[in-house]
Amino acid sequence: MRKTIKEKLDKIDECFTSDRLTKSKERWRRLWAGEPPQDRIPYDTVPISAPQYDPIIDKKSMLDIMLDDCIWRGHIESDHIPSLFSGCRQGTIPSMFGAREIVAGAHEDDYTCERLLNSYEDVDNLCQPELHEYIGAWRWIELAKFYLEETEGRIAIQVCDMQGPVDTAGQLMGYENLLLLANDEPELYRSLIKKTTLAYEMLWQAQKDIIGEELFAGTHLIMSNWYPKCAGVTISVDSMVMVSPSFFEEFYAPSLEEIAEKFGGVTIHSCGNFSNVTKSIGRVKGMRGIHASEMSIKELIDAGIDKNLMFISMSGMEQIEESMSYNKQNSIRSVMNINPWIQGKKAGKPWLWDNNEWSQIKRNEQIILSSCAI
Repeated sequence: MRKTIKEKLDKIDECFTSDRLTKSKERWRRLWAGEPPQDRIPYDTVPISAPQYDPIIDKKSMLDIMLDDCIWRGHIESDHIPSLFSGCRQGTIPSMFGAREIVAGAHEDDYTCERLLNSYEDVDNLCQPELHEYIGAWRWIELAKFYLEETEGRIAIQVCDMQGPVDTAGQLMGYENLLLLANDEPELYRSLIKKTTLAYEMLWQAQKDIIGEELFAGTHLIMSNWYPKCAGVTISVDSMVMVSPSFFEEFYAPSLEEIAEKFGGVTIHSCGNFSNVTKSIGRVKGMRGIHASEMSIKELIDAGIDKNLMFISMSGMEQIEESMSYNKQNSIRSVMNINPWIQGKKAGKPWLWDNNEWSQIKRNEQIILSSCAI
């Protein structure tokens, strides 16, 4: 183990003592189980920086930055559970079908994949997914091994950020063509989704097998990085913002229910406003929770989401008191990822904070704690 890694892990252990972690995990478990809190409602803070979505950064630098982030988050009395996130590349699961990764973006700083399916005949002839060392998806297996070796198993590791079965199919075919396929050839559509569902399950299980039960953090949501087992797996379903409730229930729900049955539940994430399908989400068998990066808890409830689900959303300091008050009044099970940090040019560089700025952060912490009190 590198000396710098050992020193950082030791600092993390000093911040996140065994007693602190035990209390935080119990707070999370109670919240997910719908049990009354013992002392306060749990909360987490957003990362100070997010290098995981920088496709250029090397794995050693990423590890150093994430460990630094854990240390600084440890100075706030949140219920953060330290873990290492792998990252995200949109071509991950498509590579399991042979799709090549493509550099994209105005600054060539992002990745996508080639479209493999240009006709319905291509869909019919698509191979079964494979996971081996010669495809892009294998990088996450290698990265998990790297994390384990570098830290000697002293910190939990999350799965990579993978799109779910429908969005994987959308990448392979193009969303517009995928929607037409569902309308024109529904059985062929279901055959495609069956393959992309299998690929999702294979990659999730492979990462879990490498990391091991004790260290495996079964979520890719860096804003909410520890879930009890009852939460099931996490799936990104970004494209559900584009479809109707009936389309969701017929063409999205079956794959989600299959995954939920296999892994003991499912918690879904989507960027954007998906209020059009919130009622349908609540009817998915095995649905445990929903992670919304662009919708507030109130917006979800107003759109008709099932109040028995667990809600995870983002919140700024200016919204925390109002949001927590709303949640308590309506008996909603929710957690907010709150941003107590000083923003601007020093974001991501906490060592540049002066005493006055750090005092403001601690004042923000007291506002959060008082809002979370029962």
